[in-house]
Amino acid sequence: GRGGGGGSGGSGGGAPAMASTPADSACLVRQVSSLRTQLEQAEKRTTRLKEVFHAKITEFREACYSLTGYKVDMLNDQYRLHSMYAERPGDVLVFQTAPDGSVNLLETEFSRTCEDFFAAYLAKFKSIPAFLAAVTLDLVGKQTMV
Repeated sequence: GRGGGGGSGGSGGGAPAMASTPADSACLVRQVSSLRTQLEQAEKRTTRLKEVFHAKITEFREACYSLTGYKVDMLNDQYRLHSMYAERPGDVLVFQTAPDGSVNLLETEFSRTCEDFFAAYLAKFKSIPAFLAAVTLDLVGKQTMV
């Protein structure tokens, strides 16, 4: 009895699995289709977010440039500042973030021309904003003298 029941249960268990395979296949097809649709929607959302993010970054960079007079480019732990009043395209100030979180001015051809401002505002007062303001006023003064 039990052996036959188990045997028939085994074949009965196999028979329903084969009978439900088309239904299972249809269900899987629907699931795959649903997942593809969800993936496409997620990709569209991601693309849209990237576009909005890029637009907001551009807007922020332009606002910073208008407000501070400096275009800031970031590369790893360095910040390259280019003044809207720079006399030459290569006149940049480069700052680097140290492991302790401090920010240091790196030497460039242009920064060597700002040694008086460096001594007065960075070395003495440790004020990057005051240093940048002094450089800006100096560059504006040079342009208005011309």
